[in-house]
Amino acid sequence: MKVPYLVNTFAYSMPDIGKASYYLHVLGVLTTIPSAATGAAQLRKIYSNGGLYEADGQTMRKKMKIGLIHAAMNDMVLAAGVWTWWSRHNENYAVPGAMNIFISMLMLPALLWSANLGGTMVYNYGAGLNIGKVAKKSQKGMD
Repeated sequence: MKVPYLVNTFAYSMPDIGKASYYLHVLGVLTTIPSAATGAAQLRKIYSNGGLYEADGQTMRKKMKIGLIHAAMNDMVLAAGVWTWWSRHNENYAVPGAMNIFISMLMLPALLWSANLGGTMVYNYGAGLNIGKVAKKSQKGMD
């Protein structure tokens, strides 16, 4: 099978693929907003349970450092996502340009590293795992 045959066969669907990737990109950017809000709430809870530094006042707590790096990486990827959306929104069929593809290639490893840090926060430090905790009942009058 020759390559031009494949290109000619699938070329008619390329505008649809461009539109689909554009709308999925918009959906990804929009779903980042509630994710960032819940992450900020969890980081605030970690901060309120021990502050930014260890008892010596100089060493940053490891889970705070991981949480702040995770948040910064996600914010960077979100900013790049908003920029790539903005740069594509007036393009014909929303086809990404060379700069959009280059930025996406840079942001994918950053997003994967940030996801790894988020997993570390959940599995090693219990961030976001408030499900199933039962409030302690008062012992007064139970005797």
